[in-house]
Amino acid sequence: MVHFKNVITGVLALCICVSAHAELLNVTTLNVPGASRTYAYGIDGGNIVGYYIDGSGHHGFSYNGTTYTTLAVPGEDATYPYGIDGGNIVGYYNDGSGSYHGFSYDGSTYTTFAVPGADSTYPYGIDGGNIVGYYSDGSGHHGFSYNGTTYTTLDVPGASSTSAYGIDGSNIVGRYWDGSYHGFSYDGTTYTTLDVSGASHTFAYGIDGSNIVGYYADGSSNHGFSFDGTTYTTLDVPEASNTYARGIDGSNIVGYYIDGSASYQGFIAVIPEPATLSLLAVGVLMACRRRRALAA
Repeated sequence: MVHFKNVITGVLALCICVSAHAELLNVTTLNVPGASRTYAYGIDGGNIVGYYIDGSGHHGFSYNGTTYTTLAVPGEDATYPYGIDGGNIVGYYNDGSGSYHGFSYDGSTYTTFAVPGADSTYPYGIDGGNIVGYYSDGSGHHGFSYNGTTYTTLDVPGASSTSAYGIDGSNIVGRYWDGSYHGFSYDGTTYTTLDVSGASHTFAYGIDGSNIVGYYADGSSNHGFSFDGTTYTTLDVPEASNTYARGIDGSNIVGYYIDGSASYQGFIAVIPEPATLSLLAVGVLMACRRRRALAA
């Protein structure tokens, strides 16, 4: 005989599992021709940016759905684009001296910039005229926002290291260190910690409206996640050993994954709609009810 309480407990456990985990939909792999590794980081509309590795080093790229275009700051040793908004791209580059500097690119001109007094500057996200990232100085890593005129330092209270990665309007996401890594969101006034349940580390990278994406470590591998302000949903590329979600625009996210041959490949995918996850949960519930009826 099956006890009703046990059935309900099992249903809840299964429903929680379904609502908390989903494989990404419509996954398209992104591989720059000739590259040994491809990393996608930013997306806006049909345009994606990131960087790739080949026999000659690290190079930035943009991709419009058809064509890959290499991005290289003049005189650089390596270029890393991370954020895109409209026709503007931001990232950082290595000048060969071991220091990193920020850049913006409007499709024709590269403009370099650096946080005053910083050893290195690492921009990651852009929204309109505002850029976020982090910088290093003698005391460690600090997040920053930059409106084209003024740099503002962003430090999570109590953290020994803060990095900002994504921005949408007045909202910023990133990660901080206090003995382990935690994601955070910041609305201009309040820092809110973002931790995936059971994760040893959580990293928040992209934000669009109320949706945040990133990845977390659970001690065995890394998994992408989305967070809608209420629910964390694990997002894994099918058959990947590790998945890293980096940027979001609408229901589309980009990032990279490690496949079975330990190859790093970029991807663009669709986040499953909440309704899809709900239907899956209902299906599990109905299956449990049928199982209970048969066992009674």
